[in-house]
Amino acid sequence: MVTAFSLAYAIGAPVMAVLTAGLERHRLLVVAMGGFALGNLLAALAPGYAGLLAARLLLALSAVPMARAPRVSQMREASESVLVACARSGLSSWSTG
Repeated sequence: MVTAFSLAYAIGAPVMAVLTAGLERHRLLVVAMGGFALGNLLAALAPGYAGLLAARLLLALSAVPMARAPRVSQMREASESVLVACARSGLSSWSTG
């Protein structure tokens, strides 16, 4: 499960960045939080491994905008790539610690 989440996050991050580049950050964050809530609900109600795996993939793709949107919008003077790297390193250290 952790590997599936990590791979989906790693592969989905650049894809989601391109797909959501033109969206307003507030709206993107609200939609991502809704997707994350739906993913958790589906994971809780999953009847088997395949359903749980699908829910984890949805969770990973929903986590990308949530990790990116607030930090980038809060710090205008720093470069976006530095902020995204800091956010992801914090997420990685939290999940492995």
